[in-house]
Amino acid sequence: MYCVYILKNKINNQIYIGSTNNLRRRLEEHNMGKHKSTKRYMPWYLVYYETYISERLSRLREKRLKHNGNALRELKKRIGILDYKYKGKSGEDLSSTTLGGKKSGAGFTLVEALAVVAIIGFLASIVMIRVGTAKKQGKDTAVVAGLKETRNAAEMYFNQLYTYEGVCDAANTTLSDQGDFGRIKAYIEQHNGEAGVIGCKDADEGFAVISSLNLGDCWCIDYQGLSKKVILGAGEECDDKLTTITCP
Repeated sequence: MYCVYILKNKINNQIYIGSTNNLRRRLEEHNMGKHKSTKRYMPWYLVYYETYISERLSRLREKRLKHNGNALRELKKRIGILDYKYKGKSGEDLSSTTLGGKKSGAGFTLVEALAVVAIIGFLASIVMIRVGTAKKQGKDTAVVAGLKETRNAAEMYFNQLYTYEGVCDAANTTLSDQGDFGRIKAYIEQHNGEAGVIGCKDADEGFAVISSLNLGDCWCIDYQGLSKKVILGAGEECDDKLTTITCP
């Protein structure tokens, strides 16, 4: 586990920011004078640390705190050390970049960055929902077009055989797989979703066909020229709504 830490000087209230994979050892090294940048300001004690799963992340956070006045200011406010001075690796006083007066303006604080990420995520989700809805609308338009084409094919069928029997399959539950009806059925199934339903009823004197829509509910056409949306109730399926050769 890697961490970014802040030490406070007991003599003149200066702070030091660093990163390590062994916090206990690093604190001992600072107080034994093994680090040139902190040797002159011993003793030090730990006032704050953050843990990270990788060295890269801890290094990025350390760099941001050292070079981004806004980020360090925000952290100082949160942990209550706003009045302390920050010593860099060369021992220079960097408090002018973090306290009062000028604001560095370099990048975002951690809080600001998290807020921006949250806003971007929210906006992205809205865009994805709208894109998904538009795709479903396009597919539903194709389903309706396919159903209307079914009526044209049924009229041609009737003109040849003087009956509508055969528009549906033998069980009278879905479109026939024969001829133009089979081609149209495949087209509708391609667009009405994986769980899409096509219901069909035919008789000598008429027919009706219904299909589920991607955005919910159903669309129905029949031999009388009806072409309409059918609203589903709780637990209903499209083929449940179609019981006769006319649209419900």
